[in-house]
Amino acid sequence: MKKSYYYISLIAIGSILSVLSFMEKLDAFWSGIGSALLVVGIIRLLKEHRLNKNDTYRQQVEVYYKDERIQFIRVRAMSWSAYCFIIISAIATIVFHILNQKLLSIASSFAVCLMLLIYYVCYYVLKRKY
Repeated sequence: MKKSYYYISLIAIGSILSVLSFMEKLDAFWSGIGSALLVVGIIRLLKEHRLNKNDTYRQQVEVYYKDERIQFIRVRAMSWSAYCFIIISAIATIVFHILNQKLLSIASSFAVCLMLLIYYVCYYVLKRKY
């Protein structure tokens, strides 16, 4: 039930941001954020409703999320996406530097550094934990 309140609050915040943006009280950025919150809130609320009403569906979802194979695939996919992000950002840093786009080059190089910093912190935390 707490999740439902959370999703309803997402819908309310998204609606408020969208309305204020369409009334031109806020800029278009907030319209996008509001619309995203509205859509996510509606989808999650509908999914929560379906989980509460259908016991067999809820059991299937629980089995799916507790399945070790699925968890392994999820972790590997996240690992691969982080690796690809680092490589693409590093290439973008070089390309932006060649194109004399210093700000974009610095931003993408900071993204690489931040991702690597997060990786090392997580690595040492998990190393101590396990």
